[in-house]
Amino acid sequence: MKQPIYYTPIQLQTLVERGVVLPDSEAVHIATDVVLERISATATLHPGTRISGVKTTIGAQVEIGLCGPATLEDAEVGDGAVVGSLGPVTLCRTTVGPHSDLGSGVAEDCVFLGKETQLNDFTTGYGFRVRKGSLYEEDASTAQHTDTKMTILFPWVTLGSNSNLCDLLISGGNGPELGHFTEVGSGTIHFNFTAHGDKATGTLLGDAESGLFLDCKRLFIGGNNSLLGPLQAEYGTFTPAGGRCSRRLLRGLNPTDANRTGFTPYPDNRPRNLRRIVGSQVEYCAQLIVLLHWYELVRMPFAASNALRTVYAAGRETVCDNLKERIRQLDAVLSRDESYAPKDRWLQSQWPILQAQLQEVERFASALPEAFRTALEASRNRDPQLPYTQLIRSLPPAAVLAGQAWTTQIAATVRNLLLH
Repeated sequence: MKQPIYYTPIQLQTLVERGVVLPDSEAVHIATDVVLERISATATLHPGTRISGVKTTIGAQVEIGLCGPATLEDAEVGDGAVVGSLGPVTLCRTTVGPHSDLGSGVAEDCVFLGKETQLNDFTTGYGFRVRKGSLYEEDASTAQHTDTKMTILFPWVTLGSNSNLCDLLISGGNGPELGHFTEVGSGTIHFNFTAHGDKATGTLLGDAESGLFLDCKRLFIGGNNSLLGPLQAEYGTFTPAGGRCSRRLLRGLNPTDANRTGFTPYPDNRPRNLRRIVGSQVEYCAQLIVLLHWYELVRMPFAASNALRTVYAAGRETVCDNLKERIRQLDAVLSRDESYAPKDRWLQSQWPILQAQLQEVERFASALPEAFRTALEASRNRDPQLPYTQLIRSLPPAAVLAGQAWTTQIAATVRNLLLH
């Protein structure tokens, strides 16, 4: 591997002259592929900071490496963010929105949209691992030693410690205050890999078509739960600690089989419920397609600033990556040379057509309803700097109803592909 060439301490003095804070310029290493003008005045690069990548951008009032060494490679860090508030941090090809607070850990190929409030101290705690395809929307957060991959957290969603969650979309809640946002308890794991060796197991805790309006009941998934994908949970779902959750969770308290004992033989040729697998993953794709159109027609056009619009564009690409992953995993199942039950063989025969349709995202596009668009414009015009979650929560009921009809129509169009 080719070793990077770094600017000399003397060359880095140009940063100091512009207002960048370098407490020890000899302990900061910036590769020459970094465009120094992309490091804003008033940013602080603490000793032990190592930066590379032509895409790397550091905003104003940013703290890099506050409590430990920090490595950034093609990372974009928004104004007021703190990278390394609890210890060492590595960011690779990661977008960090304004005022995010990353404790200690590793993030790669993911997006944090940032913090709008200070009700939660941090975005990620100690020992985080945020992997490819993770998207944390406003004020979503994780505690200690939490691992996510191909997982989307809507605003305020909070994950407890010692959790492993891959291939989920989690929404729900109506505010950042205690008791108002969706929580997934410590020790909870999403089991997304089957005994058959596939991962067509994406789980929906909530959805996009209703969750986008930030007015749904929250979900509470108790600590030390085993989530068996593919799983779907309604808004208002509650589960006790130590449970095993599968198939569908309904609104209210859900009993779980925490005390299950005994052994059941599992033959290699046990038939799978292919209709359930395909149905659940097409539903997941429907929610991702809704979210894609929301980013294109709501988030990006009504962003409070160009900087946020850039962050949202990165978020949209992450949603695209999640959609591609769901389609890829479905293809892995349906392209296998297996003897599925006769009632399921039609799914295999129709898969090439369905796959092509799911990949043509624009076929599901439709214009924003006039009442919804007008209300968004009015709210943004009244306050051009209104934070995103406040913008959505400021919409009048009639506009919300129009918006929900729009998102539901998109989702229904995707679901209906299975009826043809």
